[in-house]
Amino acid sequence: MNTPQVSILIPVFNREKLIANCIQSALHQTFTDFEVVVVDNHSSDGTWEICRKYAEQDNRVRIFRNDVNIGPVLNWQRCINEASGLFGKILFSDDLLFEDCLAKTVPFLMNDPEIGFVITAVNLGETPSAGRLVALFSDKSGKYPSSRFIEASLYGGQVTVSPGNALFRMSDLRRNLILDIPSPTIKNFLELGAGPDLLLYLLTARTYRSFAFINDPLCFFRSHEGSITASTKIEEISRYYTQASIWFVEQYLSRREINKYYVYAWYRFCQNSRPKRWVRPSTFLRGFTARSDTPLFFPIFRFALYKLKLKFGLTRSSRDEK
Repeated sequence: MNTPQVSILIPVFNREKLIANCIQSALHQTFTDFEVVVVDNHSSDGTWEICRKYAEQDNRVRIFRNDVNIGPVLNWQRCINEASGLFGKILFSDDLLFEDCLAKTVPFLMNDPEIGFVITAVNLGETPSAGRLVALFSDKSGKYPSSRFIEASLYGGQVTVSPGNALFRMSDLRRNLILDIPSPTIKNFLELGAGPDLLLYLLTARTYRSFAFINDPLCFFRSHEGSITASTKIEEISRYYTQASIWFVEQYLSRREINKYYVYAWYRFCQNSRPKRWVRPSTFLRGFTARSDTPLFFPIFRFALYKLKLKFGLTRSSRDEK
C-alpha cells in the first residue's frame, strides 16, 4: 500500500452508538488518497467490535487498541504515532466530516508551504440537519497572517481551539502536541484535553507565515451530554486555556506582549469574578506563572493609554495594521 496523502485520525472511547457514522463519514470523502487510523482507548462497550468490522471490510481502515485507558490526549498522540500520511486530519469519534472536507482543505497545504494549517467553519448541534454555524474566523475564505490567528486566540477572538476542524501537516502534529504544560495550579492537562489543543494551533502558527480559513461548514461537531462542546465545566476549562496561553506567551512572545497579555487576563479575571470586586494584583498573579520584573502598574497604564488612543482615533489596532 502506497503512503497516503492524508491520515484521518479517530481517537475513540465508548462510542458504540456513534463510531459507525463517524468512520463512514471519513470513508465517503471525495478526495480518495487517505487512510483512516482508529485507536480505541480500551472501550468497555461494543466500540471495538464495530471498528474491527470496518477494518475487515475496507483496507483503508487501520485499527489499534490500547491495553488500558490512557486518557484523551495520549490517545491523540497514539493516533498520530500510528499514522503514515503527509497530512493529518483529527476526527473525534462523536463528530462527522462532510464529503468534500479533504477536497477543499488539502490543496492549501499541498500548494503553499507558507500555510501552517487550514481551519473551516463548523456545523454544531445534535444532528447535522439541525446544526448552527460556529468557529467563524471571517466571512471570507482565504489566506491570512498567522499573527492574526495568534492575536485572536489570546484576546478572545472568534477562532477555534478544537483540532477537529483543521488540517495540519503530520510533522507539526507530532512536534506541537505538548503533553506537559508547566502551571502552578493545574497538574494534569491531559485529563480534559483543554490546553494541548490550543497550543497545537499556537505553536504551529508561530512557525509559519500564514494559515488558511474556509468559510464553509466542512465538519459537524455533535453537541450531546458527555461532549466537551456541551460540558458544564466551563469555568474549569477556561482556567486550563488561560494557563496554556500564559505558558505560550512567556515562552515565545516579547516582554511587551507578555505585559499586555497579563493586563488582559487580569481584566478578564476581574470581569468574571462573582461577586464583582476589586482584585489585588498579588491575588491575581498568585494563580499564574508571572515572571516579569516590571511592576504591573506600568503595563496596565500603557494598556489604558492604548485603549484611549484607539477610542479617539489616535492610533490603530494591530488588527487594522495587518
